Amino acid sequence: MELAKELQTSFLLSQKLIFVGETKETQEAFVTELSEKSIVIVISSYGSLLNRSSELMRKISDSPAKSILLTQHTQNTLTNQFDLSVNVTTTNYVRIGNYPLTFFLDYFARRYASLYQPI
Repeated sequence: MELAKELQTSFLLSQKLIFVGETKETQEAFVTELSEKSIVIVISSYGSLLNRSSELMRKISDSPAKSILLTQHTQNTLTNQFDLSVNVTTTNYVRIGNYPLTFFLDYFARRYASLYQPI
């Protein structure tokens, strides 16, 4: 959740609004509002979110929205539910925590800002 909030703040500074579903109820509400113009970014360091929230993941997969999984776990079996799956590492580094994903999300937000920041 903290990674999603940091990404939200970074994009807000670039005048791009991202909604973060902090509760199960909020996530369910967001999923019902998805359209073909929506993009869902699922951030799951080790894939546990995919297993714990299988019904929500199915609803995202069945929606008309584009979906992206950002993870640092290289052996997720549910990546086929997403239009794009980005593994930010090639090896699982459990001992260093979320650092690879944190680093990637920082790069992602900065790259977006450098390419699309309004002048």
